[in-house]
Amino acid sequence: MLIEMRSMLACRRGQIAIILAFAATMLVLAIGMGIDLWQAYAMKARLQSALDAAALAIASTDRTQYTQAELYARTQAYFTANYPTSALGTAELSTPPFSTGATPNIIVVTGTASVPTTFMRIIGMNTLSVSATGQANAAWPYINFYLLLDDSPSMAIAATGAGVTTMVNNTSAQLGCGFACHEVNPAADNLGNPGGEDNYQLARNLGVTLRIDLLQQAAANLMTTAQNTENNNSIANEYGMAIYTFDTQLNTIYPLGFDLAAAATAASNIQLLEVYQNNVAWNPILTTTGNTTNASKSLKSLASTSGIATGQVVVGNGIPAGTTVSSRSGSTVTLSAAATATATGVSVIFGTTTNNSDEDTNYPNAMTQINAIMPNPGQGTSSPGDTPKEVLFIVTDGVEDTNVAGCTTSGGAGADPPYVVCSGNRQQSAMDPSYCTTIKNRGILIAVLYTEYDALPTNAWYMTNVSPYNQPPPPQSPDLSTDYSTGIASYLEQCASP
Repeated sequence: MLIEMRSMLACRRGQIAIILAFAATMLVLAIGMGIDLWQAYAMKARLQSALDAAALAIASTDRTQYTQAELYARTQAYFTANYPTSALGTAELSTPPFSTGATPNIIVVTGTASVPTTFMRIIGMNTLSVSATGQANAAWPYINFYLLLDDSPSMAIAATGAGVTTMVNNTSAQLGCGFACHEVNPAADNLGNPGGEDNYQLARNLGVTLRIDLLQQAAANLMTTAQNTENNNSIANEYGMAIYTFDTQLNTIYPLGFDLAAAATAASNIQLLEVYQNNVAWNPILTTTGNTTNASKSLKSLASTSGIATGQVVVGNGIPAGTTVSSRSGSTVTLSAAATATATGVSVIFGTTTNNSDEDTNYPNAMTQINAIMPNPGQGTSSPGDTPKEVLFIVTDGVEDTNVAGCTTSGGAGADPPYVVCSGNRQQSAMDPSYCTTIKNRGILIAVLYTEYDALPTNAWYMTNVSPYNQPPPPQSPDLSTDYSTGIASYLEQCASP
């Protein structure tokens, strides 16, 4: 009996030893797993810190100054600086390195990291991986937009090839003209249109969309986008707008202001430059009302006579083309030709004409003046002393047509501008991007909307004066001697900021 009890006690002592050994193993394993998990926790904290730093850095960066590839590289650099390769584990950013959240001012940076385990290998887990996301809000920049809009006669060309064809098919008396020129005195050019109207009104009658229509639409869309963004951001006066048109001169449509609804209204009222007739500019001086009498040269009861002078041209319904002011007495003007209708409250315009060979797109003057108007840009933040970013938004067909003393026809490799066609001092060319460079060097951003200059193969003027630099790049000879142009669009692309 005693022997059996001793045997039983010895057996139990063995069981206790086995249990203690197993428990010790599990305890060591648990401690080891805890160490591995602690390393993973420390790694995630380090990862989160690096992601937050990268997100904050990009949110604080003026993203308009960098390409997307450069921004991705900066994100990687900020992340690596805060999570060097010598740090715990191995970390990497997602692809792409950052994205935007619900709104473009939310910067999101996501990454993953992994660390090799020590004790958890026993249960087949060789590594532990974690992921995290860093997020930062970028302050919406304050921006002043300066719209420089081309309202010269070439903006009355149909906006599409189909529109050009429609105009050509309906202007047979003009040997097929794709230009919807806006003329005060169309009769002088014998256009042969059904009602004696100019080509601009003909285009309207035919429902043809013109490039000037695209210009108005682009301006209106910018106002709408700016207003919606302001509303979403709940930031008053976030965007300033100034609107200018250019033709023979720079015209102020809406000086810099923050009433975007008023700016949109002003943009919708932009009109194409009206010429008097072919090669003759129209300089309106006074628009007023008066009374005409059939077969009488007296234009009576003028609402205003401010600026009226002898010799000025008078335009209005019932007044023959080419009629001028012979004399004025009080509110009555004596015309050089008798009216052809009796009417009360007729709208009449007094003005002068200038023979200018249709030099109606003075691009150098417009760029020089707008550069003087725009202030140096700030960073666009709300920090004391900071000022808004400045953006120049150009809408044009990209062709200059102005008077240049000593104009010399040029072209070919190395020419600057790349191709110039001269008729006396009349210069016609693609717009010179060097004017844009002057503005960009001040830190002002430039955006360009090109209202494509569709080819007008039936128009002799176009084929001689525009076609040479409105071609796709031809095959280049080894010495580049045959490369006269890479097209209007390429020069406008050089004008725009990256």
